[in-house]
Amino acid sequence: MPVWSKLPNVPFTPMILTILPWLTGIRPAQVDALQAVDEVYPRPILFIHSKDDPAIPSRHSEAMWTRHQDVFDLWVSSEAGHVGTYRLFSEEYTRRVSSFFAKL
Repeated sequence: MPVWSKLPNVPFTPMILTILPWLTGIRPAQVDALQAVDEVYPRPILFIHSKDDPAIPSRHSEAMWTRHQDVFDLWVSSEAGHVGTYRLFSEEYTRRVSSFFAKL
């Protein structure tokens, strides 16, 4: 959580995780990305993830992609950090996203 909030882990992460369910009705421990992609399937998804993401390891996107490689696409970039792939690779990003949409 400190990666996104820029707040110190202690005491803020426990406080946020305590308040979050009350505010949103969502319990973080019940969020299951693999189940979510199973529910999206057979609709296509393009996962774009940097292998150098400090917030979420790229293995998470790889695990979701692996579930349904027949319709899911994955691009693992490098050196882009978290949500930085477009900034570093804008031309390739645009080409890959355009190609993904063209296949729909």
